[in-house]
Amino acid sequence: LSISNQKDNDIINLLFSNWNNNPTTAIDNCFKLIQTIKEHLIEDRKSNQLSLEYLYRFNVLFNEIDSLNKKYNTLNNIRSLYNIYKELLSSETLDFQGEPLQGLQIMGMLESRVLDFETVIITNVNEGVLPSGKTNNSFIPFDVKIEKNLPTYKEKDAVYTYHFYHLLQRAKNVYILYNTEIDTLLGGEKSRFISQLELEGIHEINHQIISPEVPNYQPQLLEVEKSEALISQIKRLANSGFSPSSLTSYIRNPIDFYNQKILGVKDVEEAEENVAANTLGTVVHNTLEALYLPLMGRVLTVDDIKNLIPKIEKYITKFFKDEYKEGEITKGKNLIVFEIAKRYVLNFLNFEIDAIKSGNEIKIIALEEKIDDVKISIESLNFDIHLKGTVDRIDL
Repeated sequence: LSISNQKDNDIINLLFSNWNNNPTTAIDNCFKLIQTIKEHLIEDRKSNQLSLEYLYRFNVLFNEIDSLNKKYNTLNNIRSLYNIYKELLSSETLDFQGEPLQGLQIMGMLESRVLDFETVIITNVNEGVLPSGKTNNSFIPFDVKIEKNLPTYKEKDAVYTYHFYHLLQRAKNVYILYNTEIDTLLGGEKSRFISQLELEGIHEINHQIISPEVPNYQPQLLEVEKSEALISQIKRLANSGFSPSSLTSYIRNPIDFYNQKILGVKDVEEAEENVAANTLGTVVHNTLEALYLPLMGRVLTVDDIKNLIPKIEKYITKFFKDEYKEGEITKGKNLIVFEIAKRYVLNFLNFEIDAIKSGNEIKIIALEEKIDDVKISIESLNFDIHLKGTVDRIDL
């Protein structure tokens, strides 16, 4: 193997080797990976200064984790290591450092005091950011501060006002940036500082609105070519039997049918913090079955359907408790889903009422009818179609 290939293999081993759920092994591998990346980046140090700084901070982070683990020995598995890693990473900062006498200077408002620049770029000049305005960052009430002559947000705003105008005092070019998006946090309204500059009329101000160019994306339908293997698989399914739900899936979204029935990709079952779509569907399905069960075998009238409406909430509540177990459905997103379920059932009943009023006759022959094997022959196909499964409702 060449040296290059050997390095590639080393990196692959570090990335994909089995840690055996051992945090110490994981930390050691991360140190080795950092060292390997450093050796690569250091070959062109000038171009990779920022990347090397990132790498240094990661090295410091893993040193801290390693020290904590050796001192307290509390990391028992990779999951606990990952949680500690995320917690420490969220508090990490990367400070910008530069030559103070030349080049771009990135600093906060307070750092700029008594300094003069020819070109100044001030960002986030929105009301509520610069100045910050009335913010409650103290446990001392405003009235108490006034009574005891303590500094309030007004004095803080005055300090920032001074620094803002001092920055403009000797600058030749000033770029003031603010966010015009009204749906963002503390965005949409320009700072009073900008309005004051406009009212004074002393400076030559040029307004520009800069927005990203949004490409005109035309979504394309995903197509799957019907190869011989695919047709053979469809024939096999047709011979074993299509269920009504699989046919519905094909009509609504053929790609879902392809993924589930042809490729065999199953939906991932996850713990529900909020009511999932499949749970909502089950509740609505069971509610409609319970409502229509007493009406089976008879021609439905408008009064029959109207008499079902007061029972909706009772059945929705019952089946939510059955499906969602001990989940809370009286507040938050789950309450919204609960109301949506009621609306779905009500809309279906209203649809049935409109159908009867328009002259249609509805007679329920069966509910949740199981069919073992119904053979259907279609002239354009050289094979038979078989149906099996459970039909939600059969009308006449």
